[in-house]
Amino acid sequence: SGPNLQVDFRLISHPNTSTGDPARYDIHVTNCGDVAAAQVGVRDMFPTLMAPSTPRLLAGGTWNCVSGAVCDGIQYIDTVFGSIAPGGSRVIRATRDLEVGNPGETIRVSAAAMSLSSTPDVDPSFNAGSWEFEIRDNDPPTVTITGIADSLAEDDGTVPVTGVTIAAADTDGSIASVAVNSLNTSILTIAAVDDTDPANVMVDVTTVQDAFGTATLEVIATDDLGGTSTPMSFQVTVDPVNDPPTITVKGGFDYNGGVPTFSGNCTQASAPGCADHSYPSDVGIFDANFVDWVVQVSPGPPNEAGQATTVSIGAPSDPSLFLGASFYPELIDLGGTWALDYGLNGDSGTATLVITVDDGEAVNNATTLSFDIFVDNAPPMVNAGQSFSIPENSAAPGIVGTLLGTDPEMDPLVDWTITGGNTDVDLDTNPPFTINPGTGEIIVNDSGDLDFEDTSSFALSVTVSDGTTTSAPENVTVDLTDVNDNPPVVTSGLTFSVPENSAACLGNPGSCTVTATDADTVGSLQGWTIVSGNVNVDQDGNLPFAINTSSGLISVSDVGDMDYEQMPTFSLMVTVSDGVNTSAQELVTVDLININDNAPTVDQGLSFDIDENSPATTVVGTVTGDDADNDPLVDWTITGGNTDVDMDTNPAFAIDAASGVITVNDADDLDFESGTTRFDLQITVSDGLNTSAAETVTIDVNDLVGS
Repeated sequence: SGPNLQVDFRLISHPNTSTGDPARYDIHVTNCGDVAAAQVGVRDMFPTLMAPSTPRLLAGGTWNCVSGAVCDGIQYIDTVFGSIAPGGSRVIRATRDLEVGNPGETIRVSAAAMSLSSTPDVDPSFNAGSWEFEIRDNDPPTVTITGIADSLAEDDGTVPVTGVTIAAADTDGSIASVAVNSLNTSILTIAAVDDTDPANVMVDVTTVQDAFGTATLEVIATDDLGGTSTPMSFQVTVDPVNDPPTITVKGGFDYNGGVPTFSGNCTQASAPGCADHSYPSDVGIFDANFVDWVVQVSPGPPNEAGQATTVSIGAPSDPSLFLGASFYPELIDLGGTWALDYGLNGDSGTATLVITVDDGEAVNNATTLSFDIFVDNAPPMVNAGQSFSIPENSAAPGIVGTLLGTDPEMDPLVDWTITGGNTDVDLDTNPPFTINPGTGEIIVNDSGDLDFEDTSSFALSVTVSDGTTTSAPENVTVDLTDVNDNPPVVTSGLTFSVPENSAACLGNPGSCTVTATDADTVGSLQGWTIVSGNVNVDQDGNLPFAINTSSGLISVSDVGDMDYEQMPTFSLMVTVSDGVNTSAQELVTVDLININDNAPTVDQGLSFDIDENSPATTVVGTVTGDDADNDPLVDWTITGGNTDVDMDTNPAFAIDAASGVITVNDADDLDFESGTTRFDLQITVSDGLNTSAAETVTIDVNDLVGS
């Protein structure tokens, strides 16, 4: 061991082969004096397993620092080890900076699951012939950098560092690894470090895109005992390189096969040639605002933003497509962007254009963009929003209206066609409209389809051609105006009621108003008429009902006709007009409500006979009667002719008030020899409200011989 260090080995517990418990050892390292702190390492010195300078990692155990404050700062090199057999030699490796002035500090290391091949309860030997431990001071490695690194260029990518030599060395051990870090990762990053030969470490770096400047690289070596060198650094310069300017086309361009192309279709009807993009008002015959087809340029990445660029466009490859040299394509500066401006003469073809941007630098200063303008025959258009109106039932071949359209090249419009919406309403295979293919005039073809009540509007789909291309379909509306061509219809099944002898018509709700419907939206219901069924019951020349010609309200005009017994129901036939057409007759029923307004009557000419001396309660006969209101007959009464012959205050007959049955009341009054041989009874009856007039009922007394 090095100076001022004391190493003490102690057996804490014996191995136990029956339980599998391992032997446990403490290694005590003590600082014996006031000396500078030293790194303490433990090295495997068993020559038959590996070279003395190579660390040995063995599986199966765990090292632990267990003595409190002395654990601070301990750095373990190995954390596991295997079994240690007698006669073998192992290095239990740990590194610890022993602090000055703290004698007696202890590093305790214990092993788990360690098996020793020795007799139980026999201490393994630690003599020099069996075990060898070396605890020594560890000097840190060193790094030496010689030379000056060669410069790199912006955007070089991943390249090796040249011009410098990086060497790492360790005076009391070996170099385990060499690390190189970039302190300026916005300029350079480390791609790879090759420390196979510590005396000549190789480094690959990667330049950051569009970044330049000086980057510092730091080198740190680590030895086999964990000691690290003092960081050493060197610098690598990345020189700027001019990037070519860029061109970006926005709007209206297609990139076919990587080549940006633009299809320009003439849409300006006000000039013989035009482009399908817009122009600023100061260009001349074109009036627009350049919102669609613009070119943006940039001198390069942000670090080159200060460079001044110039933009130019070459002459077109086919000048014949343009109105003249003054209408060749040019770029109009809109303040940071450029708009493409040109004037076409209406011919079709292809012209190649080249835009060049130059940033004025010595290298990579110019970028070109080549693209084609394809000038095609643009399709015509049917003017949007066209609509017409005709009366329903308009006769064929009436003219509906003439359509309008435009063509960008002002070619004549031909082949007007109705492609949809021409519905055959009446299903007779004849569509409602045709169109003149040369003029666009829409004509009525089938009047039967023009029924407002069936279809009030047609949305025709129409196209037109310029002889080469056909327009997109456009909707054209034909609205039908309603004509009063349908008679109104009186509501069927209407029934009202009127109490007899009354002028009050009881309808629902509350009035006797006849209603009707009309399929037409024009015209109004008027001219309500009772055609028949208005019977003059009492023959006084006054009809029972009247109807309001404007509203259809039925009212009682002659109460005398409201006699249930004469006419319980009126069947009125009613019509109405819409000012042009009159409805069919419709039945309207008025039922009279029967009331008790008639007195009952006793049947006339009733006569009966009875033997003289017939005892009391003998039935003589039943009086009958009638009531026009069909009310039940009650309160039959003998009002006269019931002579009390024997003057005993008992009349001869009685009548049952409910049934009208006449019975003998006093037999003594029935004496033929007394001279009263006939009774003329006066009889009345009631219906509960009205009493009949008295009617004579005759009763003859029969003479009995020998009585």
